[in-house]
Amino acid sequence: MPTEPLDNERTAKLADIHRRLLQLHSGKKVVFGEGNPHSSLVLVGEAPGAEEEAAGRPFVGAAGRLLSRMLASLSLSREGIWITNLVKERPTLTTGGRARNRAPTVLEIRSDLPFLLEELAVIQPRVVVCLGNTPANSLIHRDFRMLEEHGRWFASPLGFHVMATFHPAFVLRQTGPERDRYEEAMRRDLAAALEKAAIGSDGEQ
Repeated sequence: MPTEPLDNERTAKLADIHRRLLQLHSGKKVVFGEGNPHSSLVLVGEAPGAEEEAAGRPFVGAAGRLLSRMLASLSLSREGIWITNLVKERPTLTTGGRARNRAPTVLEIRSDLPFLLEELAVIQPRVVVCLGNTPANSLIHRDFRMLEEHGRWFASPLGFHVMATFHPAFVLRQTGPERDRYEEAMRRDLAAALEKAAIGSDGEQ
């Protein structure tokens, strides 16, 4: 088990990254990572949506609820791992007077990627799972092809093993047998990640 001084040091470093993100995104809502900062497994999504922006927490909307159910089916709670996003501020497009989610721009990704890398350097996970193509393009390779490459292991120069699987929001957009197929593929990928991270069924690591 980590010692208390290490807990304090790691928490302080993460708090400093969060503080600098708030300065970078002055006046905007920043959604930072959360969970166990000593976890051997980190999940990295694309960016917060409307519910995440409102709550100030990653993966609390419909996609987050699916992710939580999937983790629970593997006997793991989200509190036992670290969950974060590549881009920390909700990317929006205003249409008809309403702000809607959109994909992050290259500039937004370049702005926040160094903070994600710092975050991972502090946590020092054994395994990182990219949820969706956007983080996979940044942490694995630029032309990542999810259908062909999900579940495959890659080595990161930062010292962890990294794979990608489908974003739960993508799974939710599917219907019928297709949804069942993608959900099962995502569950298998997450199960492989737990095994690689040496996290037991009781959440111990």
